[in-house]
Order: sequence, then C-alpha cells, then structure tokens
Amino acid sequence: MGVFASRSPHRPNHLGMSAVRLAGIRREKGKLFLDLAGVDLLDGTPVVDIKPYIPYSDCISGAEDGYTEIKISTMAVRFTREAEIFCARYEQETGRPLRQLIVELVGLDPRPPFQKKSRNEFGMWLWDVNIRWRVCESYFEIQKLTLHE
Repeated sequence: MGVFASRSPHRPNHLGMSAVRLAGIRREKGKLFLDLAGVDLLDGTPVVDIKPYIPYSDCISGAEDGYTEIKISTMAVRFTREAEIFCARYEQETGRPLRQLIVELVGLDPRPPFQKKSRNEFGMWLWDVNIRWRVCESYFEIQKLTLHE
C-alpha cells in the first residue's frame, strides 16, 4: 500500500485527515454528491480522498467496519530499573498514567517502516517526556526517560 493510500503520519503532503460519517449519497444535475456528517472543516473545503473506516486506527466508538478485520499484533515492552523509577515518580507528581501509555504506544511499534532494518534505537515524545527505547529480539526495552522543562 502506498503512502497516499495509507493513514501514515509520515506523509509527503500537508493534507489534513478527518474521520467523518457518510450520511448519504445524492445525485443533482448529473453530479454525484456525498453528504458527510461530523466534519471538522470549513464549508467549501475540498475533500481530496476518502478512505473506509478501520476501527484499530480510527477508533470511533459506535462506528462500524466493513473494510478489514486485521488483528493488531503488539510487542512486549520492558523497562530498565531507571525507567521504572522515572515512571513511578512522574505518575505520582502528575497523576498521568505514563507507564501504561508507553506500553500501549511503543508496543504497537511506531517505528517508520524504512527504519526498522537500519536502526535499533528509537525515541519519541509523550507529553513532556522524551522516551528512548531499543529493539531487542522479542521485545522493546524502554531505556531512558527524561523530562523536558
């Protein structure tokens, strides 16, 4: 599947993406119109592309899927002792479930596909925390967490 056909955040364009509901299809004066509901765009904004709803990436409760039923695989996520201590301290100070979100996000393997074979250390930001992790044979290891102030 090409980058324009995907929902990848790594797109070579500045097009926005919105999840909408198809409220109807109508024909007027020889033209076909799609009636969309739940849009977050201004009147007159062109709709460039339409993709089917996929529950695991669009995540709208109550929406239905008729396109794919792909099961999402996840990787195990382990933390160094230093990272565990950071998470506990951060959660106590902020009330945010940092460790749980790191497991959920990193476990889904957010690495860009073109870097999966060329690198084994990665990083990302979650709130004000810089997360550094490495790829091990059967899991991802969260190595270091630092606070950006």
